[in-house]
Amino acid sequence: MKTTDIKIKGLNTKRHRLELLKILFKPAFLMLVFVLVGVGFVKGQVTVDATNTGSSKINAKTITVSHTTGTGNNSLMIVGVSHRETGEITVTYNDDALIEYGHEISSANARTHVFYMINPPSGTFDVIVTTSGDFDKGGIVGVMTFSGVDQNAPLNTFTSLYGSSTNPTLNNIPTATNELVYNVVALRQADLTGVGTGQTSSWNIASGDEMRGGGSTKPGPGATTSMSWTSATGEWSMSAVSIKPTPIADLSITKTVSNSTPYISQTVTFTLTASNLSGPGNSFNTVVDDLLPSGYTFVSASTVTGSYNAGTGVWDIGTLNVSTTATLSITAVVNITGDYSNTAIITGDVIDNEPINNTATSSITACQAGGTAPLFNN
Repeated sequence: MKTTDIKIKGLNTKRHRLELLKILFKPAFLMLVFVLVGVGFVKGQVTVDATNTGSSKINAKTITVSHTTGTGNNSLMIVGVSHRETGEITVTYNDDALIEYGHEISSANARTHVFYMINPPSGTFDVIVTTSGDFDKGGIVGVMTFSGVDQNAPLNTFTSLYGSSTNPTLNNIPTATNELVYNVVALRQADLTGVGTGQTSSWNIASGDEMRGGGSTKPGPGATTSMSWTSATGEWSMSAVSIKPTPIADLSITKTVSNSTPYISQTVTFTLTASNLSGPGNSFNTVVDDLLPSGYTFVSASTVTGSYNAGTGVWDIGTLNVSTTATLSITAVVNITGDYSNTAIITGDVIDNEPINNTATSSITACQAGGTAPLFNN
């Protein structure tokens, strides 16, 4: 049966992230962050969280792999399939279908596929790989989950190749610094005995029949790279893709109030300015939390960027590109009692190296109608 996981620990919803940030963005905590980080900057980094594998000898129609997805933020699942049969391949995890990103099926005797799922549910569920035919001569499946992955454009350009030779090799794989390159290989009637320079072997399995399959990763060195395996002569297929890290951006929020000493029942306007100051990356799924406290009654809101929900206090900006700003105006009536300190917090699907400017607060001193002295001093 399919289960539902709200993944609170992964902060995959806007509200969960914002509730945590209300705690984190306090002066004492922010000072600790800067003491710990010092003058250095956090850089986006893709991390391997878990790997599990499965295989079949011959004529099976499904291969099932139990896999536990952990609690890492900004997660991605990749499933690599190695086989030789000609049927259509589908993959599910927790009953949800994965998307095929690419395949190399030009060879009649060695084929590879790469499937993926963004933000898979945490917990232990089955990955089920199904073929419309059968896994003739055996099949191998490798399941990997990663954290620290760009949730909007997680994968670089797919690359593949096939051949009949020793040492399967795939060149000119597009990648970039801080990306993690992934590959899956299929080999018939020969053993895989090792991986190329700089690669980490994730699995290397003989199906028990003619097929062998393997998967590996290595850090992206720059514009392009190569992936290889050592083997005796055999027919092979290889597919590869580079995984992109969570982007880095410098988000900031400022807030002003039109009148800091209004009288009771007067309207005031808060002006919020959200910025992505210097990037270097664009911020996706950018949101600002500004739920009016009890000292105000909401009247209206105005913005040309995204939308504001007065009930939740969430200003959904969407994409905030480098060196761009967005503005929101909130008009409210000053109540006779309540909390007059109004705080806004900005967050996005990014790593933010300067979190100290992610929060802003405006306060008023409420006065008697027609007067200038503070309300509670009269």
